[in-house]
Amino acid sequence: MVGITSVNIRLFEVKSLKEKRSILKPAIERIKSRHHISIAETDKQDCYSEAVIEFAVVGNKKSFIETIMQKILLELGNTGYLDIVSVDHEVISIWQDD
Repeated sequence: MVGITSVNIRLFEVKSLKEKRSILKPAIERIKSRHHISIAETDKQDCYSEAVIEFAVVGNKKSFIETIMQKILLELGNTGYLDIVSVDHEVISIWQDD
């Protein structure tokens, strides 16, 4: 199973793309190393006050995947520099019988 999440973010008091990167890059790297997931900024790279971050979690139980996804969202929300505007997520099974 794979959980895929897209998070729309608004950054507070950021005045440049350099400031935005200085906030997002460490947060993304910390989450990536802590949870061993794929995560990246995927949209609004040229807007300094907004971002879209997407991540994927792989596991064998839906409950495990959803727990990890919620932990990641809490970590993002607790940075103090951003507001989570919206979240879209889904857990899909990619198993196919031959």
